[in-house]
Amino acid sequence: MKDRHPDDELDDHVAGIVGRIQADYLSDDRTRFAKSSALLARLRRAVGREPGDDPAVWAPIFGGWPASLPVYGDAPTPAERAAFTAVTLYAVHQQSKRRDGMHKSGRSLGWAVGELSRRSGTGDNVRRRFDMIATAQSIDEIVYHARGLVTQLRGADPGIPLDYGLLASHLRKLQYPASATTVRLRWGRDYYQTGRTPAKVDSTAIPLEIQETAS
Repeated sequence: MKDRHPDDELDDHVAGIVGRIQADYLSDDRTRFAKSSALLARLRRAVGREPGDDPAVWAPIFGGWPASLPVYGDAPTPAERAAFTAVTLYAVHQQSKRRDGMHKSGRSLGWAVGELSRRSGTGDNVRRRFDMIATAQSIDEIVYHARGLVTQLRGADPGIPLDYGLLASHLRKLQYPASATTVRLRWGRDYYQTGRTPAKVDSTAIPLEIQETAS
């Protein structure tokens, strides 16, 4: 059997986290809802901070970390930053959405922003913020602009969901010149294909060793 690419492991890890939180948050069980609501509040407070700043969110994000994703050095790895960013942004997206889950498989950021642009009638403003994310030079810039877009996605009626596992994979790739272009291309395609379920970027096309050594 062919080994799975580490990006797929990252996708599954993050999708599993937000999927469990989402199921609890949308549950009619008061205990599950209360626990997930408290966790989402902690995660929202962590948006834009360093992954190591708040011990309260370490276990939910980094517990069960995939062995295929190397951890090295004293600073967070690109994969760790991507997972942290995706999960905390999901917490912003899901806030007060008790009927609808804002994590949905297959919905890339490009697709979601295209849908937002079509619905809002302010496509130019939405597209400018989207372009700022795609061309950002640092993860901090990405988080800053992405938070604004996620807030707009949440505010749409009905809310526009994202695939947060896929977002984590894309955020990791954006931190490497060798793979950032493939993400931007996929987002651009998905932006103009609103109404269709976008395909995922072929992670096998970007060898992990090339990406990791580029950091």
